[in-house]
Amino acid sequence: MPIDRTVFTREFTLLLERFGRDPHPLMTQRYFEYLNARLTTSEFETAARKIFEQDQFWPAPVAFLHAAKGDPAQLARQEWDALIESAAKNELAELSEAGKKALRALGGWSTVAYADQARLPSLRRAFLESYGDQGPAQVPHEALQLEGTP
Repeated sequence: MPIDRTVFTREFTLLLERFGRDPHPLMTQRYFEYLNARLTTSEFETAARKIFEQDQFWPAPVAFLHAAKGDPAQLARQEWDALIESAAKNELAELSEAGKKALRALGGWSTVAYADQARLPSLRRAFLESYGDQGPAQVPHEALQLEGTP
């Protein structure tokens, strides 16, 4: 559902004022096009308010996405940590869809759960790279080998 233009105009005008920016129709339209394709009205409004309250400098368009949905790099690190913690307890982790996709790119839960300590850094790197909207990472062949397999 597209961002309501009235809400966008109100919140964007407040941000322009807050950061001492002159309104520029082309820039405003470019922000609207980018954000409209990625956020709902509610998400945009939440992001704009968070940016208004917390940021010190004019935000890049992606800052609205991070404010609304979280920073993907930070979320990926948090999910990796949860995955490792649950694997240590021999339990399945509760992962987001992006986390599940990244785990599938590695070869599944058992690849992580039964990996030795030497393989974990390359698995972590592959998990972080394939998290979110990016394509699946290429996992080094040696990282996928289970203990005791050639």
